[in-house]
Parts: sequence; structure tokens; C-alpha cells
Amino acid sequence: MNELTQNKQDRVLSVEKNKLVYIITGEPSGDILASRMMQSLTKMHQNISFAGMGGETMKELGFKSLFNIADISVMGFWEVLPRLPLILKRMKQVMEDIENKHPDIIITIDSWGFVSNILKKLKRKKNKIPTLHYVAPQVWAWKKSRAPQAAKLIDRMMTLWSHEPAYFEKYGLKSFVLGAGGIPPNQVQFLLDRYLRSLNPKVIVYGISPERFLSDGVGTAIDIMSNDRIDNLSIKMAMKLNHIKVYNTLIYGSIRQFFKMDSNFSQPLQIDTQIYISGGYVEINESRDVNGERKKPESAKEQRFRQDQIDAFSGIVSGFKYQGQKYILLRPPVTKDDFYRFNNDEFDALMHKSGHYYDFNEILNFTDDYFLDFMHLTQEGAEIFSRTVAELILSLNIFETTD
Repeated sequence: MNELTQNKQDRVLSVEKNKLVYIITGEPSGDILASRMMQSLTKMHQNISFAGMGGETMKELGFKSLFNIADISVMGFWEVLPRLPLILKRMKQVMEDIENKHPDIIITIDSWGFVSNILKKLKRKKNKIPTLHYVAPQVWAWKKSRAPQAAKLIDRMMTLWSHEPAYFEKYGLKSFVLGAGGIPPNQVQFLLDRYLRSLNPKVIVYGISPERFLSDGVGTAIDIMSNDRIDNLSIKMAMKLNHIKVYNTLIYGSIRQFFKMDSNFSQPLQIDTQIYISGGYVEINESRDVNGERKKPESAKEQRFRQDQIDAFSGIVSGFKYQGQKYILLRPPVTKDDFYRFNNDEFDALMHKSGHYYDFNEILNFTDDYFLDFMHLTQEGAEIFSRTVAELILSLNIFETTD
């Protein structure tokens, strides 16, 4: 590796003051991820500025998109074909804009079909601007050749899932996991449709938080399909989400299931810093940032809840009531930083009208000493939380029956 390349890679994540960050994203989910990144970077660097292309959530933060990303937010051969001249025009616009603005770093988010072509053009022009890509292309499910391609085009990769970095690091692309959110209501509905009848629980304790209403559900759908059986419900879920990554995972999972390729699969007891403990527990080491400080969430912001997730949640609650299923809603404890970054009034109003709701941030009022990071409890915190939930359930006399 020559000195220029080494220096270029060393600069990738070292965004300092008075820097211009150029963001390229072409999908609504990427727009949300980019907006959170913008908030975090702005909090750390007061004089940072942004340019490029993004969606409505980014615009709410003052971002001026080069054009409407709906122009390129298409998938499938027949959908792309009529828009091809416009897409090519938008690629040219992006290239000209980058050349005119001379950004300090280029961050591409998802939309690999579009951004990979931009990155190829930059490569041919011997680009010296550091590049970082967020949301790895699904090389584990489709077109593995994209892994070495990505290694040639970008300097760093940030992934959503812990199994993804290995596919890229073997080609020399340094990658690290940022992680994805929990299960949003539309995927909870899917799991209930599949398992509720066979489980027949006495009571359902539905842990829910505001963040679940911000997700499109694509990431969790991929995770569920990758770890559970493929059936008619899986097809229904894929069609409802109508996302190319979900379709890819559905096809890949169907093939593996048909040929019984996972019949002898076993999960290791330890993956990185996560250790499985008998009884269904996972032990993790304390989460720290590069300076050894406890990790904190993105900066506070009143974020809009997705209407499709609100509708899915309302459907879940209506289903409980129709079936006579006993349930309670609870919000798990998080740090104060994480708690106040959401519109709690809107969330609480939705929960209170939906059933018996208990906010354990108010009930327990934990200090940050009870957390490993902004959302994971220490062993002591987890024991107190579990014990308090159990006492609450018993106090409600949910298990009492009448003759």
C-alpha cells in the first residue's frame, strides 16, 4: 500500500471542523439513516456542512438535495428501463457537483446499484476523496462478486449486521458494524401471525419504544427470513414491503430451504464479544466508543412516526382485543439521553389509548450507571427490571380465571 493510499484511508473517519460531507442516498430508508448521521456529526463538529442528494427527513435538517431522489428510487429491470435516461442524467449531475464542490469525504448510503456507478466514475477519474459506504450490499444472498468490487471502490464500509464485515474484509475492505434497530410493528405482526396460535400465551408483554415506529421494516424482514422458515407468510411479507433486498433474501432462503443446506447448521456459543448463556441469555462486554467513553445515541430530535407502522401497531392491538388476548404494553428503560430524543408525548398518547401501558423509565428511573450503553442494561439493571415486570404482572391478577 503506498503512502497516498494509507493517508487517504487514515482520513476516512477523521471528519474535523470546517469540512464538507457529500452524501449520496437514493431510498427513504437511506434518507433516515443519513439524517441520523447528520445529527451526530453536527453535534460533534459545529462547522460541518453537507451537500449531495437526500430525502425529506434530511431536508427537515436544512439539507438541500441536488434533485428529488424519487427520480432514481426504482428497482427491477422494467421499472428502471423507462427512467434510464433520467437516471444517467442524475449520475452526471452528481459527478459534476462533486467536481465543483470538492468535498472532504463522500458518504454513500445503500442504493448500491446507483452509488456503485458513481464510485466507478470517481475511480476512473483517480478520485482522491475518501469514500465511506453505509449499508452493505447483500453479497451473502446475491451477487457475491460485489464484495471484491466494493473493496476496490470504497475505503470503509459500515454494515447493519454482524455477519457482513467478513465478506468484505477478506478482500481488504475494512468494515465495522453499526447495527440495526429492534423489531418494528409490521414485523411483530408477521411473527404473531406465524406463532401466536401455537404458543397460546396467557398474557403478552409487548415491549415497545418510539424508535420502532421510525423503521421501514426492511432490515428486520431480512433478518427474520435469514433465520426462520420460508412459507406463504414470508412471501406475503416480501410482497407487502416490495423491496429488492427482501426479494433477494426470500429467493436465497427458499433455495437453501429446498435443498436443506442448513440442516446441519449450528451457531457458535460466542460471536465477537457476545457470549450465549444457557437459558436464553446473551452476555456482552460493555459498549465503548474509540475514546473509551460509554456510547451515546444520536442527538435529540422530534422524529415523525411512520404511518404504516402506526397502522400495523393498531392492527396488532385490535387483533388482541378481537381474540380476547390479555396483553400489556411496556416501554423498557433507556438512558436519559436516549429517552429525550423522541417525541414522548405523541408516543405516550398512542400507547395509553391502545391498552394498559407502563413506562419503566418513570417506574424505575434508572441512572446511567445501570446501563452498558444507551439501551443495554447491566446485569444488576436487568435483574431489577425483570423482577419489577414480574411483580407488575402478578399484581394485575392476569392469571386468575373464573368458573
